[in-house]
Amino acid sequence: MLVDSASWYEDGKPRLLTTPTKKIRTVSGPDVRLDQFVITSDSLRVFLLDRGLYDLSLWAARVQSVDLRFVPTNINITPDDEHLLLREDATTMWVFRITDQELVHSMKVPGS
Repeated sequence: MLVDSASWYEDGKPRLLTTPTKKIRTVSGPDVRLDQFVITSDSLRVFLLDRGLYDLSLWAARVQSVDLRFVPTNINITPDDEHLLLREDATTMWVFRITDQELVHSMKVPGS
């Protein structure tokens, strides 16, 4: 289980609670907050936004920055876990292919 520990621990790093053993592990890597995130359907990875895009491996308990040319404002994941939808601004959304960690194409947001 993923625990946002910003208010529980001074370092503010997310923690992982292993429910069968009832042990808590600290996630290594950059300090991030779990304000905007998506979880893959196998519950092994979390993609989150915190002044950039981050990839959190729950198995390895490690978070890594994903290099992008913009700072996304919103995030979503496709049902097949193949792509993230990343909003750049009020008018532009990007499709990000997870396996290649690359931006595939952009689209105009309807109504903008």
